[in-house]
Amino acid sequence: MNGVNEKDIGKRIEFIRKKEKLSRREFGKIVNKSEDAVYNIEKARAKISDDIIYSICNIFHINKNWLLNGEDGMYETNSKHIRLANIVGNLEKEENLFELTEMLLDLNDRQIEVIKDLIDVFKESEKK
Repeated sequence: MNGVNEKDIGKRIEFIRKKEKLSRREFGKIVNKSEDAVYNIEKARAKISDDIIYSICNIFHINKNWLLNGEDGMYETNSKHIRLANIVGNLEKEENLFELTEMLLDLNDRQIEVIKDLIDVFKESEKK
């Protein structure tokens, strides 16, 4: 990886790890590196391989350009991932939504379709 500042990348990797509330050991398990390897990468004592960059970007939905150069925003702009993150954030805040989601997980596909249809009916009646 020519032209990249390994020290800055290491700081960004440490930032990701801390933002995810992971120890170096936990982070290392996720990206298939040892705790020592993660430490050495964060402190720019080891070369950052393409495979670690690929793993971090894919697992944590990190924008590769941000990780390498600090540009374009931290997260990939894949709208599905962003929507999912927002949904999960709302679930944490709203107990009723959390309980409803747990209940939905126990339903089969046909039951979920019925619930979706019911929600559509509610939404239509609100418009009137």
